[in-house]
Amino acid sequence: MLFSASLMLTGTTIFMIFPVAFMELFNASDEMMSIGVSALRILSLCFVPAAFGITNSTLFQALGHGILSLLVSLLRQLILILPLAWLIGHFAGLDVIWFSFPLAEGFAIIASALFLKYIYKKEIKDLECYDINMHT
Repeated sequence: MLFSASLMLTGTTIFMIFPVAFMELFNASDEMMSIGVSALRILSLCFVPAAFGITNSTLFQALGHGILSLLVSLLRQLILILPLAWLIGHFAGLDVIWFSFPLAEGFAIIASALFLKYIYKKEIKDLECYDINMHT
């Protein structure tokens, strides 16, 4: 989790500092540049929380809780993002609609943390430490 969060923090930093360079890779027009630079910066706010959510989703799958993994993914990418984008777009406009992504990520992180707490109490907490030297 720490490695993925560190990697994503690096990505966030790069996107915050160099959004124009990323937009130039796609020959962005001036209008696209004015929209894209702020969008990239806002979207990069999702990177570190996404590391937590994606790592947890992988853990859920590994422990046989694929439904929880699916639910976190659906929350992040569909269930929360669409209503939030509509609400923000309807009341505040395009300039801030991009904040629907970090907001959805934040709510999905809360759900993911609650699922992790449940799985920890139910399955992980009482596991004995496994020492490979004892079983060779």
